[in-house]
Amino acid sequence: MNGFGISLVPLAEENVELVRQWRNSQAIAHFMEFQGEISKEDQIAWFRSLECCHYFVIYVADTPCGLIDLKRINLDSKSAEAGLFIGEKQFMGTGIALGASVLVLDFAFDELQLEVVTAKVHKENREAIGYNQLIGFQKKEAMDAKFECWQLERTTYMKSRQRLVNFLS
Repeated sequence: MNGFGISLVPLAEENVELVRQWRNSQAIAHFMEFQGEISKEDQIAWFRSLECCHYFVIYVADTPCGLIDLKRINLDSKSAEAGLFIGEKQFMGTGIALGASVLVLDFAFDELQLEVVTAKVHKENREAIGYNQLIGFQKKEAMDAKFECWQLERTTYMKSRQRLVNFLS
């Protein structure tokens, strides 16, 4: 998928080590459910076990800079959970994450015909909370002491999509 100056390329085994390095960085791990160090072996095992999901490496030109995904895809309930992180500091705050989100949400709602996308957000991650609100996600419930469930319905996204695209222009 391409647009907004970025490409989303399906995660391949050759990118797994880079994703592991990003994921193990304190800035990213701090807001994840599992905060321990991920070994090379564990990362490969995780990659090989993936099913019912779409993981994409975010590229700006030829430079990989982050990861975005749809997981726990349920075609019966027409739902999925989204995740995202920018792993390269020079791309944080540049709009790359928003462009990647529009591309993956278009894929979720248009190609997969989903009706709802959720996001699991750490309660202390104020940047992610504000970001999800910008896109149109609404807080649904506390999942536990650290995480909240945010939800975006197809109709809400379709109403806000043009505003997001204009913001990216």
